[in-house]
Amino acid sequence: MSTPAPKSMDIIDPDGDVLLIVPAPQETDERPAPSRFLVSSKYLILGCDFFEARFGPNGQDGRDLEEYGSVKIHLETTAHSPETMHILLSIIHGFQPWIPAGFDTIGLWKLALATHYFLCYEALQSWGLWYCQQLVPTLPTEFPPSSWKLIFISYVFGHHTLFRHLTKMAQQRATGSIYAGPSPIPKWILQEILGKRDKYLKRCFDLVYERIAHLASPYIHCTRACDTKKAAALMQYVMQFQHPGPLMICETETVTSSSGCSPFLFFEAAKRWVNPEHESHASPLPLVHAADPLNDTRSDVDSPPRVPRHFSWNNTVQSVHPLVVPPCTHKDLLGEELSRHLMQMEDQLQGITGILDNYPGRQ
Repeated sequence: MSTPAPKSMDIIDPDGDVLLIVPAPQETDERPAPSRFLVSSKYLILGCDFFEARFGPNGQDGRDLEEYGSVKIHLETTAHSPETMHILLSIIHGFQPWIPAGFDTIGLWKLALATHYFLCYEALQSWGLWYCQQLVPTLPTEFPPSSWKLIFISYVFGHHTLFRHLTKMAQQRATGSIYAGPSPIPKWILQEILGKRDKYLKRCFDLVYERIAHLASPYIHCTRACDTKKAAALMQYVMQFQHPGPLMICETETVTSSSGCSPFLFFEAAKRWVNPEHESHASPLPLVHAADPLNDTRSDVDSPPRVPRHFSWNNTVQSVHPLVVPPCTHKDLLGEELSRHLMQMEDQLQGITGILDNYPGRQ
């Protein structure tokens, strides 16, 4: 069942005592005519904190209603379409014939914006939860920019499972540190998402640079050439990512581009980083001169170097060629601490729980 086209006046309640005039969004050069709704003050007061305040003892609308028995209210907002207002007011008044059975993401997002603006969370929650549940099978496995709208939708209507899933994806896959999109997501939610994302990523970069400094230190861990090669490889890999900074998230593909970095992108890339282990002939062992006190009268400068006939590592004796060295002693390019931190991504970035305790309808 589809929503009817807006008329010159939508009669939501035939016995209504409020004529609600709502400016329509201006999408062209021509200014559209405002929408007019005949509604009941009792339902508005019960369903919306916004109207409860306007009809209160300190509000002019309340005094006019008490004096004249009816009132005309001109709203200033131009953010809500006639279709969205018709659905919102129909749900508040319990008039169901023209309430749609489902929404796409944009339509439900517009309804969530109106619910948030007019402070009618509880009145819309049952329908909102129903609409959210219909979106669950269509949720993307990635994190496209439209996911921020879904986060706002699930917050407004209190769908805690959907909200936790989406905020977990945002923590792991957001490629910026500052949200500047059109959804009025509360600051505490953005801090939980982007703050934890930044903290996890900063630790990743810190551990990489610590690992590079460790390999470049005067202490030789394997061979000098091998340590230098590993440090250079790590530097090359990490420079492919931007250090977590103030990249804007505006829900557009051009801004949330791959030039940013997310914990998930860093984790997946690090798994493919190649450890440049030296080969068995990469560098010679320390050379040892043969001791021949009876016949060898040559100086160290003139003497050709010699190597021992045998060399042992791991309790195995093998014949040694002058250019043979033991296997690389560093099998792990990332190091133990960085590897452990990367594997803790799922534990550290689990999304936001307890949304029902912070549900706006209870505040």
